[in-house]
Amino acid sequence: MIVLRLFSDPGSKDTEQSLPEIIMAILEKDKVILQKLATELVAIADLPIQKQKAEMWRRLNRLEPVKVMVWINEIPWHEMGPELELKTNGKFCC
Repeated sequence: MIVLRLFSDPGSKDTEQSLPEIIMAILEKDKVILQKLATELVAIADLPIQKQKAEMWRRLNRLEPVKVMVWINEIPWHEMGPELELKTNGKFCC
């Protein structure tokens, strides 16, 4: 069983408000899938290129000269193919 604690927006003035806990059962199969995905995400985030990109974005935001950076926020997920097929079953995972 997993307990999710909801936190208020750190920028809001009501950071001390009490929010409800959500108690949810996650299937063992789903837990394994989520742990594997989280491990992959951490490995990718830890790559040196990610630190370089973060620094480039900071420099760009400071209006310092850097290589052209492209932000793509509209991804055609429906065109990505079977690698994005949902493998979990629980409500939390869908």
